[in-house]
Amino acid sequence: MQYSRHSLLLAASLALLPVLLIGCDSGGSAQEETTLSDFDTDAILQQAAGNIFSTYSGLESKAQTLEDEVKDLQENATRQNLEEAQQAWKEARNPWEASEGFLFGPVATDGLDPALDSWPVDETDINKILSGDQDLTDKSVVEGFDDTAHGFHTIEFFLFGPEGNRSASELSGRNLQYLITAAEVLHGDTEELANAWDEGAQFRSDFTSGSGPFSGKKASLQQLAEGLNIIANEVASGKIGTPLNEQSIQSIESKYSENSFSDYASNMRSIKGIYTGNALDRTGPGLDTIVQEIAPEANDTMMSRVNDAISTLEELNQNTSFRKAVESGDISGVEEAQQKILDLRTTIQDEIKPTLSDL
Repeated sequence: MQYSRHSLLLAASLALLPVLLIGCDSGGSAQEETTLSDFDTDAILQQAAGNIFSTYSGLESKAQTLEDEVKDLQENATRQNLEEAQQAWKEARNPWEASEGFLFGPVATDGLDPALDSWPVDETDINKILSGDQDLTDKSVVEGFDDTAHGFHTIEFFLFGPEGNRSASELSGRNLQYLITAAEVLHGDTEELANAWDEGAQFRSDFTSGSGPFSGKKASLQQLAEGLNIIANEVASGKIGTPLNEQSIQSIESKYSENSFSDYASNMRSIKGIYTGNALDRTGPGLDTIVQEIAPEANDTMMSRVNDAISTLEELNQNTSFRKAVESGDISGVEEAQQKILDLRTTIQDEIKPTLSDL
């Protein structure tokens, strides 16, 4: 998403590795260093690439369903069809938010992240567009709008309404044209993402081989670790922290649908999936295979904290929404979740990355 969007540069250091001390006859010691060659980095990178592709492929499939459900509203704008389109939007959010632990590569360099997920929505701009005379059935026209006037959250605005109580009868004429075309554009962007990580795609090959923009396989591992650090910080300090600091719903992501906590839980699953190598129905080695060998206590802390963050956000999502919490002033549960994500980020920043940096 665009709000306070971090820069996605290939990141700094991955981890200090301890040494094994081997006693010598003289009473001195020699050091045997753990190096990158001690681990199956090929398997870790291939697993990560496969998980990334599977996530984007799932996103593309959900975006296709969303497009289809939105188009059903053109044929028959009933309450049932609107609810099905709203549910399709929520289901498409899961894989997108589950991809935010790896916002590097084409999603960043090709501008797909802001195109898909900019917020807050510019409602004034949208209303000006609706009252204008541009052809809202033309994909190139909608693609040319500012990022805050297309993508997930513009679609959300149309489907749920500014107060979350959209009626099907409101979706007609230019409103419906705009909604349908925005869904088509979003689907096209997700196709581009999936294609960029498919087997044989150049960027995927560069990532797994440590070539192109990566100065070796270590740099590819570093990018994975930094991606986890970035999204943990963004969720705690930006997605949650900004609305709490402002005491306003204006900057809450997914506020129209009240899907925020579900979004954030998927962000945490993104961290867990890359760290463990296990995502969707795919299992395999992740960064944890390195950390567990070198710093098992750090690995235990990492797993405990990411699982705790996920369960806390899931519980919040069952009981309330971020919008309701801010509007009511009952934010203690949100602050608790924020602290757990900050603790997770501290573990990534201070333990996981340093454990890996000197490989």
